[in-house]
Amino acid sequence: MPRPATFGIWTELRPGGGRQPDPGFYAERLEEAVLAEQLGLAAVWGSEHHAVEDGHLSAERFEAFVFSNAVRLHGGMNPAFFDGTPCEKEARAVLSG
Repeated sequence: MPRPATFGIWTELRPGGGRQPDPGFYAERLEEAVLAEQLGLAAVWGSEHHAVEDGHLSAERFEAFVFSNAVRLHGGMNPAFFDGTPCEKEARAVLSG
C-alpha cells in the first residue's frame, strides 16, 4: 500500500546579495520551522548546508536549527520519543541540558 503524501516547507538559509546574515535572520528561519511543525507539516528543508564552513552560521546555531529544537519539541512532549533511535544518546544529552 502506498504511503500517504506529506508536505513540508523549503527555507532559504542564505540572505542573498552576498551580505552576511544578522542573528535575526536565522531567528526568523527558526520561527518559520517551528510554525511549520505546529501546522502539522512533515519536514523543513534548508537550502544551505555549508553555512558553518562559509561563516554564515556558527556550529551551535546550526545544531540548534537542525537538531536541538526538534529534540526539545518532540522529547518535551514524550521523553521516550528518541528511545531506540540512532540519536538516542545525543537526544538525551539535549533533554537533560
